[in-house]
Amino acid sequence: MKKPDPQIKQDHSPVSKQAFGPENPLQYKKSIPTPFGNAALIYQARPFRLIQTVLPGSPDDLHPNPSDLLETADPIALKLIIFIQKYFKGLSPGDPTIFWDWLDFGKQTRLQVQVLKAVATIPYGEIRTYKSIAESIGRPGGARFIGNTMAQNPFPILIPCHRVIRSNGTMGGFGGGIDLKIRMLDMEKMQRT
Repeated sequence: MKKPDPQIKQDHSPVSKQAFGPENPLQYKKSIPTPFGNAALIYQARPFRLIQTVLPGSPDDLHPNPSDLLETADPIALKLIIFIQKYFKGLSPGDPTIFWDWLDFGKQTRLQVQVLKAVATIPYGEIRTYKSIAESIGRPGGARFIGNTMAQNPFPILIPCHRVIRSNGTMGGFGGGIDLKIRMLDMEKMQRT
């Protein structure tokens, strides 16, 4: 019988068991039960870096087992988990205070990060168009690029890409599916009234 790895905390679900060190830190997956289904955080601890937030309804292979629903030891991850749970319970948590150095933008270009920062400023319960986001970053005519960047948003919910729609009023795409996008927007609209 194989002994458990002492470097893997039992209250986390490890994503990576590769050699550890500053170049290759251990990553954790933390499931977040919500009324919409399970969401999840993927992050590294010490120092905290958020790798990805996973929407409810995403493919099952992105979610840890139900036995991984134990409390997390990382205080920043715990704050984000509480925010996401409140959000999906319709408790109008407002928007999180995002410390940009928490977020791992390793796969995004500088321009994509600029787009994500612009989207992060969209207030709870409001929407913007892909075109208006493109104009706000000085890239008129870049609506398609904005849509492609939203499709690659590693931090949905925290960076509210669901609040970005097409200029004609239709939803556009969404990683969690159009039904989830509509439910999230409807929930926010009800909280604002």
